Amino acid sequence: GEAFRGFTLGLYVEDPDAEVDTSTLRRGIVCAPSARAAQRALAKNHVARLIEPLEARGVRVDVYLASYGCEGVPGVSEDVARRWWAELISWYDGSTFRVKAAAPLPRAAGQTQRTLVSYGVDAAIRSGVSYRSFIVWRFDQAALADVEGPARRGDDEPPTGY
Repeated sequence: GEAFRGFTLGLYVEDPDAEVDTSTLRRGIVCAPSARAAQRALAKNHVARLIEPLEARGVRVDVYLASYGCEGVPGVSEDVARRWWAELISWYDGSTFRVKAAAPLPRAAGQTQRTLVSYGVDAAIRSGVSYRSFIVWRFDQAALADVEGPARRGDDEPPTGY
C-alpha cells in the first residue's frame, strides 16, 4: 500500500448521477491532512508491533521504505510533499537510523504494488548486507499483534535458529 493513502478501502460511489465518481473521491482523500494523521498512527503501530519487538530480542532491523509519496498529487504543494516524506522517514527511523533507503517513487501508468516491493527488495540487495529474513508490510495495514522474534540468547550467542 502507498503512504498517505487514507482509508479508501470500501469507498465507492454507486450513484451514476453523483457529482464525483469513485476514483475522484478516492483521489481527494490521498495526501489529505486526515491521511497524514492516519499514516502517523499506522507508523506508530508498525514500529511498536513489527520493529521494536525484534529489536528487543537483539535483532538489527533495517527499514526500506517504498511508496509514491505525495509528489504530483493535485492540491499538494511540493513543500508539503517533501516535508511529509521526511516525517515518514523519521517516524520509522527513530534514534537508531533504521531507514536505509527511502525515496518517493514517481507515479507512472501501469505501476502496481510490485513496483514498490521491487524498489525495497532491490535496495536491500544492493546494500550488500546478507539478511536472514525480510518482512514486506503495507503502509496502509496495521499489525494486530507483535511479531515474534528469536528466543532471547546470551550476549555471546548470535540470534539464530528461528
